[in-house]
This record gives sequence, structure tokens and C-alpha cells, in this order.
Amino acid sequence: MLAIISKKPIPSLFLQDFRLLAERGKVLPNAKPGHKDGWGIVCYQNNTPIYLGRQPTDAVKDSRYEKACERLDQLIVMGVLLAHLRKPTPEYNDVKLENTAPFVQGQWCFAHNGTINRFNEKVEGLLGTTDSERLFRLLLQEKESNGCSIEEAIAKTVHRVGNSFTYSSLTFLLSNGEHIYAYREYSDPRKSDYYNLMYATDENMVILSQEPTWFRDWVPIPNKNLVTIGGDLRICSQYMR
Repeated sequence: MLAIISKKPIPSLFLQDFRLLAERGKVLPNAKPGHKDGWGIVCYQNNTPIYLGRQPTDAVKDSRYEKACERLDQLIVMGVLLAHLRKPTPEYNDVKLENTAPFVQGQWCFAHNGTINRFNEKVEGLLGTTDSERLFRLLLQEKESNGCSIEEAIAKTVHRVGNSFTYSSLTFLLSNGEHIYAYREYSDPRKSDYYNLMYATDENMVILSQEPTWFRDWVPIPNKNLVTIGGDLRICSQYMR
């Protein structure tokens, strides 16, 4: 997963480098190499999330990924960008467009890394069959039905899901175009390196990534912590569970 919030236009170089993780990105022990089963890129225009590209294919081999990068440069995107490379787990292995993150609902976009086992919480509006989309819609359902803040909805949702289901990771990136919400939670400390989430800052942008793809001063987000970043690039962190 990759997210950027920037005061200046975001160059497609970041997406080109991120693309290589489809081939060489970290995997769990004994897993097949690569994250080749889907890619998606979302940016915001006029406070609305739009797909620069999204396909259930290998990002390295799909020429449409290159076109998505070209479109990013043409649009001169500032603000928020979110990208994801998919590697499905056996329980949720249907490779199709509806199961390809980031997922979008209204002003929100979302990507998740991990598995929630036998995740059967009832939610409205599911388009695919993944635990990730279900987690996203459950979170927004919590916010809308209870009229709470997004931070409160995140806290309630991760507590509810984490206490009701076994899971490898609830780690996700969420945005409404004004803020990025980055949550990290893993269940097995031996796998913390794979379910990593970190950020790096400069005067113009904050980058959030699961791998230190660029030479920057990366700060890991602690387990069960939520980091919030707004347009002023200020980092706010809080323990959630």
C-alpha cells in the first residue's frame, strides 16, 4: 500500500517505483513471490475520488498502469493519492475488478493489507467478496449509523472486528481527500515486518508505505496506532485498542 498527501504536484515517479513491488515486494514465508493479482490508483479532483487506473492484473505487465502514471502527470494532482498492489489470500482469492483495491464509497477511499478469517459481518452495498471491502464498508456504516467522527468509527470498528474474528492484520489506509488515516494492527509479532506501515515527511509531502522504497527517514507506526495527516502535513498519532 502507498499513500501520499502533498502540497505540490505528485510526480508519477512514485507510482513507477511502487509498481516494481508487484514483482519484488515482501511476501510471507512460503508464499509465492510478488503482488501480481491487481492494482489500483486513486487521486482526488474537486474533493472527489477518481480512479487513475484499476485492474485485476499484474501492474508490471499491464500497459494501462503506465497510462495511469501519464494521467497523474497530466492532471497535475496535489493533495491525496492512494495506491495498492494485490496479493489475495486463499479465503478471498477471487481475482476480479470488484475485489481490487483501493475501494471507493462517496468521498472515501480505502486499502487494507491482511486477512480477517471468516469475516461475515453484515454490511450494505458490497460489490465484491473480500474481507477488505467488508471492513471498509463496516467502518463507514459505523460512522453513518451512529453519527460519530471517523476516528471514533475506526476505534469502534477495529475493536469490534479484532475481538470477534481471528485475523493476521487490520492494517489499512483511508482518506476523504482532506486527511489520510493510517492504521496499523497485526496479531503475530513474528510477521510485523510484513504488516509494516511507516511514514516519511519533507516540507511538501508525507509518504506512507509498507516498504522503504525511497531513501528517506522512515518512521514506523506502532502496533494498534492510528496516524492522521491533514493538508498542513501535521502528524497526529493515537493508540486505538
